[in-house]
Amino acid sequence: MPLQAYQGMLTGLEPVMLNYGQVLYEPAERIQHVYFPTGCLISLLTAVDKQRSLEVGMVGNEGMVGMPLVLGISVSDVRALV
Repeated sequence: MPLQAYQGMLTGLEPVMLNYGQVLYEPAERIQHVYFPTGCLISLLTAVDKQRSLEVGMVGNEGMVGMPLVLGISVSDVRALV
């Protein structure tokens, strides 16, 4: 990423503490924030039926949670669980 773009992005970042078991998004809910986890893993889960979920992704310090928002989609399709 070019330095100027990176520095521009830094002004909008704010550190937050994420807790084990915390839900960041639920399916069909509006995505308010994106997260760049540094000390945890975030599971992305989709519903199989009313009682079961399937993990479809995992995000750690290499990635970002909330990618649909970057693509112009403001509603989550998955449950994001710390």
